[in-house]
Amino acid sequence: MLKSTKRQIKGSIILLTAALFWGSSFVAQKISSLYPFQTNCFRFILGSIVLLPVLFVYNTLQKNNGKSKEEKRLENKKSVIGGILCGLSLAFATAFQQLGMSFGTTAGKSGFLTALYMVLIPIASLFLGKKYSWLTWVCVVIAFIGAFLMSFTSPSGFCLGDVLTVICALCFTVNVISVDHFSNGANVISFSILQCLTAGIINGLFLGGAIIFDFETLSLASLKHIALHVVYISVFSCAVAYTCQVIGQKYTQPAPASIIMSLESVFSLIFGMLVLKEKISLLSALGIILMLGACMLSQLLPNTSKKEKT
Repeated sequence: MLKSTKRQIKGSIILLTAALFWGSSFVAQKISSLYPFQTNCFRFILGSIVLLPVLFVYNTLQKNNGKSKEEKRLENKKSVIGGILCGLSLAFATAFQQLGMSFGTTAGKSGFLTALYMVLIPIASLFLGKKYSWLTWVCVVIAFIGAFLMSFTSPSGFCLGDVLTVICALCFTVNVISVDHFSNGANVISFSILQCLTAGIINGLFLGGAIIFDFETLSLASLKHIALHVVYISVFSCAVAYTCQVIGQKYTQPAPASIIMSLESVFSLIFGMLVLKEKISLLSALGIILMLGACMLSQLLPNTSKKEKT
């Protein structure tokens, strides 16, 4: 029991780290939202490159881990198939997220709408035969109410960007459930590299289409505009955060994991306030309290996750 609790705490801390970096990246994404596809293309490809030396060190340390050739072959197979498939859903999720901010969604509201996946995940899991306790649903409802209250950060009404961001939440739902399914037994660094690389290539194809239809321009000026922001996002939001997600989900069920990861909306609001001077209301403050409360309450859930993992 104690061992299981330690694993749950470990997974929660790792997922919270991911949420922190994702939340902080909303500011950089908002600033570079004039060039959504090239931002996503370059950030994911750079993120996969950043992880290459990490993969070398990781594989060196794992060289004498006692695994047979067949076990290593299966590990590589899961890493490749899982990384590519999860990269597809991630590509569409981030494309719609970035487009949402291009069409009027604020950084704070984008964080809230993206966090809708915490409600969608347990609902989708029901169709996959996975059941959760009543306390899980209570946590989800509290977190959702908190996220809704946090959306009152500006007087702007509902816009096209909001619709695109809701579609982004649907794609992230697919991604979280896919990572839960494919990451078990995979090489987490290889998995993350392939996920980021796939997402970068797909967004590169989107960029090509955007240039053809004159939706986006690729120029020296645009590259200068997004350069620093892309570097930050590629290192912290892609290389670090998505690797943390893969590792953290090894210790946590999808629904509780989504509650923790949804705290990215809290961090996005805070960073949006500090950097972009986006306003916060009393309702938003109450929303933050509710989300933090739901996250802490979720830690009381029994860790029925998966298997014993190291």
